[in-house]
Amino acid sequence: MSSLPQPLPPVPVQSIAYSTPVNQRPGLITAIGVISIVVGSFSLLFNGIAGLQAVGMVMISGMTQAAATARQAASVAAAAPAPAPLDTLSMPSEDRQTVLRGLAMHRAITKPRRDQLDALLATSGRQIFRLSGSDLTVSVVQQNVTDSGQLPDAKGGEGPDFFIVGEGRIELADDHAKFVPEDGRHSVRVNASETGEQQNWQAGLTPAQVKAIIDKVQSQAGQSLPQAQKSKLDAMLSSPAQGFFDPVATIPEATGQLTHVSFISNKAGASLTIMTNQGMLALDNTGAIVNSSTWGGGAIGGGGFAGPTFNINMTAAVIVLVCAALSLGLAIYLLVIGILMLRQHPRAGRMHKIYAWLKIPIAIVGGIAWIFFWTSFATLGGGTAPAATSPGVMIGSVIAVVVGCLYPVALLIALHTRRVRDYYAAVM
Repeated sequence: MSSLPQPLPPVPVQSIAYSTPVNQRPGLITAIGVISIVVGSFSLLFNGIAGLQAVGMVMISGMTQAAATARQAASVAAAAPAPAPLDTLSMPSEDRQTVLRGLAMHRAITKPRRDQLDALLATSGRQIFRLSGSDLTVSVVQQNVTDSGQLPDAKGGEGPDFFIVGEGRIELADDHAKFVPEDGRHSVRVNASETGEQQNWQAGLTPAQVKAIIDKVQSQAGQSLPQAQKSKLDAMLSSPAQGFFDPVATIPEATGQLTHVSFISNKAGASLTIMTNQGMLALDNTGAIVNSSTWGGGAIGGGGFAGPTFNINMTAAVIVLVCAALSLGLAIYLLVIGILMLRQHPRAGRMHKIYAWLKIPIAIVGGIAWIFFWTSFATLGGGTAPAATSPGVMIGSVIAVVVGCLYPVALLIALHTRRVRDYYAAVM
């Protein structure tokens, strides 16, 4: 009987070698992920607002330039030959008020000369202005005037004021008014004391309307304005040629033309900006004019009229809009990679480096473009003389650049620390 085969000895095997555990995620990685989500959220909001603001400013510039083109077209139309005169040359009282206010938009008229002008319009106003009723507005009269000024006086005194309109030349003196037709017809000369026409009228806003407007400005500002600003507003709005508010009959009509009030108070002082249907005015804490423009009349700097439009640097505007769009994209990207870093994605560190190297040049270029953009937007006189740019614009742009670069620079420093490099070397 054969014996059973002996079992083979066990084959020795090597013990299983377990891999070394991966190092625990450093706290710095967690902090970067959380901060990226927070910074991305705020950046999304900030750059969205900045982009909308830039678009709005470009639209305002386009609107004012379009208005300037329309005014030029209206002036050409006003200078065209007028239709045949109406049966009567006398102008009714309401239309005379409109003409008086429209002329006062170009040049302040003293009370004696207002009376002489009113008498001239009552005598032959339809010979000078052919429109009537709702067709004759303050803006139409203002646009019909192509030139104005003061004639010399042979005796060395104050000469007559003159206004060149489509039908001829109006001359106003203290003791008479005169109209010289453009077509060579006989001149018309009147004296208010002889005609008996002594119209008591108010060019521009009444004192009660000015006070109501200032009260509404303070109400919307949320506090009382500095005395210097209130005095400047009172002086400017009391002028018949102020141009920011259309002359109207009632206080609600006057205050209703106020569309926006911005009052900013800080260590540098208090700045006030008001906008109306007719223009915009910005004052610093001393009451000095920082920026001013009227859509229908012009910009004011130191009290004189200049160009009627906002002119912007379109190159700077395009760069601002492009940088805002890129920053919006980077904000969304930062939100995503922040979440990936918290989920321990192996490439989250590299993605943060890409963000940092893209964000720094965009922040610098965008900040510089904002300075040029704001400076050109604040240019007065149709682009011929820059207004005093508010220091807040420069400071704000510099702060925006610093804040925009701060986190990317901090990221580059943090991602190059030894613990972070060792962590990503282990998980890759």
